[in-house]
Amino acid sequence: MKKTLMITSLFTLSIFAIVLSCKKTSQPPTQAMLYLPQDCSGGPINVTVSGTTKTLTPITNGTIPECSGTNTATYTLAAGTYTYTASDSNGTWNDTFVVAANKCNKVAVKCMPIVGTAGNPRFNLQFTNHENVDLDLHVISPDGSEIYYGNPSGQGGSLDIDCYCSSCPNGPSENIFWENGTAPHGTYTFKVVYYGQCGSGGSTSSSFTLRVMQNATVVHTYTGTYGRKGINPTS
Repeated sequence: MKKTLMITSLFTLSIFAIVLSCKKTSQPPTQAMLYLPQDCSGGPINVTVSGTTKTLTPITNGTIPECSGTNTATYTLAAGTYTYTASDSNGTWNDTFVVAANKCNKVAVKCMPIVGTAGNPRFNLQFTNHENVDLDLHVISPDGSEIYYGNPSGQGGSLDIDCYCSSCPNGPSENIFWENGTAPHGTYTFKVVYYGQCGSGGSTSSSFTLRVMQNATVVHTYTGTYGRKGINPTS
């Protein structure tokens, strides 16, 4: 009997599972960086977001800093809509802002609201340290009428906001305006006068911002520091 040898080759199929390891790219944090624009007078102010209060002073060189930069208040937040509350010795104000995910959201905090009647032209003075210093706004109209606390109206213009030391119901502001369409043609001269000290203690200087406006539009902004030795303009 013939025998047949059958050889069966068994092939083992090895299956290799290739595992791709995907490296997760890190995302930048979601932050809101609040800053106070350079043309805001005085400072510092306190700003509160989600129950956390930080201190801001105006940026100094006109360049908006990065998150966590000098003179900023940086918050790590979830994406969404938030409200900040700002306050200083003159009052409290607030506004809302939107935070987008995975980026540094730069938020300009509004200056202390400009008080007084709108007009064209309008001259508005805001200053600091009114507990110790009295600054006065003067505007000379084209016919030579000088409008100030001692003469609150002239050639159609009016002083409607005045501040004298601690008697400042609208904060440390002064405002002179002409109703839109009523101002005479000609040259207007405006100035900030250091009237004097209030009381006997404290600093004798004050930072100020003077804005020249046409209705709601600011056409010129002047800032500086005023003391007993005179004015030190910054812009």
